[in-house]
Amino acid sequence: MKVGIGYQNEKNAVAAGRKAALAAIRDGDIDRSDLVLAFCGGQLNADDFFKGVQSVTGRKTPVIGGSAAGGITRETLACDGHPAAIAVIQCEAMGYRIAVAGDLDRDEEQAGLALGQMLPAGMAVFERQDMPLLGFYSGVEVAPLLGKTRGLDWTGVLLVLAKGSE
Repeated sequence: MKVGIGYQNEKNAVAAGRKAALAAIRDGDIDRSDLVLAFCGGQLNADDFFKGVQSVTGRKTPVIGGSAAGGITRETLACDGHPAAIAVIQCEAMGYRIAVAGDLDRDEEQAGLALGQMLPAGMAVFERQDMPLLGFYSGVEVAPLLGKTRGLDWTGVLLVLAKGSE
């Protein structure tokens, strides 16, 4: 697996997305963008930021993430201005699964059960220490994953990385 990190802090959201994605690809020596984790400050237009990221990583590469109060990378800790940080991942021999459930504000337990049911049978991700599990709660930008044109509030996302889970 290869991972590259990119950061930008500029007002033009499309340019910020494009430059952050390019920086991440350079940082990780990425040949193929398989998955992107992207976060931008509330002063940036998230849709435009997403378009900038996609202009570099491609329209078919899944992008998950959302709004953030700032950006943290190895070199940067920023809350001021228009911070945006992304990770571009090239999975190599490791695959991934993404599960998305909405309506956390209505019924957290039901949303959690729905997420759990979306995980591949037999993965037992909660019982294994060698299988990373990444979860986001609320305000995650999942509209592109669901074929929507705008963000969804109160959303949960689970990302499972595992050998052979593609």
